Amino acid sequence: MRFVFAVAGRYLFARDSAGRPTIIPYIGVIGIALGVIVLIVVNAIYAGYSETLQRRLLAASGHVVIQGRQGPISDWQDVADTSLAVGEPYSVRAAYPMFQRQVLLRRNQPSAAAAGLDLDDTLSLLFGEVIETDPAADTPQSEGKDQGAQLTGFTAAGLAEKVSLSEEAQRAFHAGELILGERLAKNLGVQVGDELRIIAPAPDRGPGDANAGTTTSDNQAIGQSVRVGAIQSFGLFLADSAWAVMDFDQAGVLLRDTRGADRIELFLDNLRDPSLSRGAARAIDTELGRNFLLFDQRQNVAFNVSFIQRERQQIALVVGMTLLVASVGIVSGLVMLVHDKRREIAVLRTMGASQGQVLSVFLVSGAGIGLFGLVLGLSLGCLIAWQVDEIRLFIEAVTGANLFPAEQFGISKLPSKIEPSTLVWTSLFTAALVFVAAAYPAWRAAQVDPALGVKGA
Repeated sequence: MRFVFAVAGRYLFARDSAGRPTIIPYIGVIGIALGVIVLIVVNAIYAGYSETLQRRLLAASGHVVIQGRQGPISDWQDVADTSLAVGEPYSVRAAYPMFQRQVLLRRNQPSAAAAGLDLDDTLSLLFGEVIETDPAADTPQSEGKDQGAQLTGFTAAGLAEKVSLSEEAQRAFHAGELILGERLAKNLGVQVGDELRIIAPAPDRGPGDANAGTTTSDNQAIGQSVRVGAIQSFGLFLADSAWAVMDFDQAGVLLRDTRGADRIELFLDNLRDPSLSRGAARAIDTELGRNFLLFDQRQNVAFNVSFIQRERQQIALVVGMTLLVASVGIVSGLVMLVHDKRREIAVLRTMGASQGQVLSVFLVSGAGIGLFGLVLGLSLGCLIAWQVDEIRLFIEAVTGANLFPAEQFGISKLPSKIEPSTLVWTSLFTAALVFVAAAYPAWRAAQVDPALGVKGA
């Protein structure tokens, strides 16, 4: 075997008659490396994007959601305790209430006081440029941009389940101040410390509601001023664009609606088995009875992002064709090498080299090209996949193009995840292609007539 590797090394780094290294093996190495790089980077981006989007969607909505059939859940603590009591294998580890209302946000003067606004005027604010004055204020309200938003109330633990808050956001949350999504704050043109006016319809009061008649009348809207305590990125485009977050209890008090939670979000320990969330939803539904609606959000989210996995498979198949092209380059390069070295091969045969040894020499040469290309491709591919978002930002800074618009992809950062299985299958696929590509030129080399060496002498 020492003879085989020695001769294969000479052919792998062959030189022409002028003593210059031949470029053919290096073209094969570069072709294999480029194919491996593209395959690894594409798979890493798709894997990272799919996992990140699914994780953030589930964090934003909860794994299983409970809603009341008749409106807000007044006894939400009892419902949460019942849900947490569901045993193995479902492992419901947390249940958090949520308060959510569609509101209108307006920039406001700090001195503006709370007052009722006519609902017709509020609707006109939504659909036209109308500057209102606050009847309880000494000066007119300052003109600013209006923006629809979802005023969302969470408990401290429930919000921590969804996003890692900055220290500023944590202080604002516990102080009862407003936390705005960064895109919502940008659209409003507000900064930390500004005052916002929240306008929302008065809560519906049923005949049996204990609070009926205690707030604004049905044809009025609630207007309240609140300070912007922090601006936060929630990691999801829809949340960054629409969420105005407050403490759960403070949100109800602000909108004069203390009837309870609009929904209860459940979080499970293990989501690898899709049947767990479905089983948990069925078990909890049996315990709670018919007064509640349960939704398996994991199933809904998985269905919504399933197209990413299908597209990933299709793109991986197309990208894999680049390795086929690179293997064709190895075939042509080795065929040319065999043609150029026919006399040298014949001399080896006359010196006693068998057909099997000649065959092994060129198989090893082809494997060497594939191995160098594979190692180079794996190294650069993993490096690029690891820094793919920084590379994206650099290209955007140089070209001015938006390569990853958050409004289309749902998240603002281009994620990537290098899966060991991808590296293994890429290596095996490349090795198989290189072996097949080197087989024909090696067979041609083994068929060289030893008489050529005698004629050359």
